[in-house]
Amino acid sequence: MLDPATYVRGYGLKTALNLIYPNNSRSAPRLRSVDSKRRDASVLRSRVQASEQVDFEAFDVSQLRDVLDKAVGQPYESKWGQRVQGGDALVLALDVAFRDLGRLCRDIDAVSRRPDYQAKFSWIDNIQPLDDPLLKAEIEEEIVGRLKSKHLDGVALAPPEILDWAKVSGFRYHFDRRGTKREVQHPDIRVVDYVRGLERSGHLATIDPDFLRKSWIYANDGDGEVAARWPAWRCLVAEVSVGADTYILDEGELFRVSEDYLTALDHFLEGLPQASYTLPETTVSQTEDAYNKSAAKASDLLLLDKQNVITVPGKTTAIEVCDLLSSDRHLIHVKRHLSSSTLSHLFAQGIVSGNSCRPIPPS
Repeated sequence: MLDPATYVRGYGLKTALNLIYPNNSRSAPRLRSVDSKRRDASVLRSRVQASEQVDFEAFDVSQLRDVLDKAVGQPYESKWGQRVQGGDALVLALDVAFRDLGRLCRDIDAVSRRPDYQAKFSWIDNIQPLDDPLLKAEIEEEIVGRLKSKHLDGVALAPPEILDWAKVSGFRYHFDRRGTKREVQHPDIRVVDYVRGLERSGHLATIDPDFLRKSWIYANDGDGEVAARWPAWRCLVAEVSVGADTYILDEGELFRVSEDYLTALDHFLEGLPQASYTLPETTVSQTEDAYNKSAAKASDLLLLDKQNVITVPGKTTAIEVCDLLSSDRHLIHVKRHLSSSTLSHLFAQGIVSGNSCRPIPPS
């Protein structure tokens, strides 16, 4: 029930890390749980809990690919209680008299201002809240413009929190019918469906950020009752470039991506080995399916596109090993570069195939 504009995003996370790992403290296992998020073709949220206190590395959170949302652990000083949790809010359990609440709040604020977390978690500053109101307005208009024009590359829709899926049977947008035999419910929330619904309802041409902040998306339980709800703006995930800078919309807030972070990503990508196999040229109008068939024929490659028939021990789903297989065992994956989401699918396909198959080099 709080206005998202009235509190500081990530305040609790940095404060909790300062309490768990104060400056010059001994390095010891102190964490019990972390929430993280990965923006990809889909937004992947995870919560990993340990049966005992462990080091951060035990949670397998990637500093390059993941965003740390929340951490739970034991404070270094016992005066802060047995456990603290930090995300946007700071959660702790203390026996405090009412008259001492003001002092406690001042003490918490003093801890929040310390830079202690940077010794171990400086990378969480790779994405910083954007404060410039004029720039925020410009980026918000850019995002709304993409929705209006249906140019949705780099824009997605996702629940802004980890859900208990046993209690969620579907979703409803603010423009959907309710309480009739034609009541609409969606198995997932997708930005293409949302834009299509805005157009059908006559709202698409006139939407603005305020409209999206006041328009709700509902998660319904099996009885059709509301299990959770969020403003549509808070469910939007977007990446926007203005000049040389990159910005992210996440859970209703805009963030600037650190230039050092982007440089580190570029260096990582530049270090990847380049493929030595040459494929035939394509045309703008040629489909992926047609290209794979022509490439297989022209280059003496085995066509495995859409052959999701290979099962691997320990995997529950059959995989597509690759689109094209060379005689010297190169696994070749092909996607048309139409948007960032297609590239994400390409990389995901390669990772799943490479980790599952691990082909033996020819003798």
